[in-house]
Amino acid sequence: MIPRTIRWRIQILYAALFALLVGLLAVSFYREQRTQYIASVDAFLNLQIRYLLPRFIPHGGGPPSDRPPRGPSAGSMLEDAEKQRAARNGYHLIFKRGVLTDKSDNAPHSSMPVATPGAIDTARWHQGNREAIHFSPGGDILLTGVPAESVSAGLTQLR
Repeated sequence: MIPRTIRWRIQILYAALFALLVGLLAVSFYREQRTQYIASVDAFLNLQIRYLLPRFIPHGGGPPSDRPPRGPSAGSMLEDAEKQRAARNGYHLIFKRGVLTDKSDNAPHSSMPVATPGAIDTARWHQGNREAIHFSPGGDILLTGVPAESVSAGLTQLR
């Protein structure tokens, strides 16, 4: 039963246009927030790379160090990074000269990423996981990532 007066027809038209506008704004807002969320995941992964670099790069020509970086709060910062990675179920893989030399227990099976010419740090989606990759000048690769479930849980909460 649609009212036949002009006033009601105009109000229905305005209501439909308003609903369309609100829907478009909601979709636009979600897309922007999704981009920001993915950027925060990338920042988290790059932070993890920063804290794994002492294990990745040998100091003074010796083997990579398993000790945390030196400094008054460096040890606690490394522990915080490990806790954050565990909370997000994050993982890491280290490739030396094309061979997998170190990986976390929860790391998925992954082949060595192919270096992009001129790239040092990059982020990618791989098998549904979000990964950040650090390419060293010598060809070694440090990869950190979070599983797709972790990323989708954050996006579901946002939605």
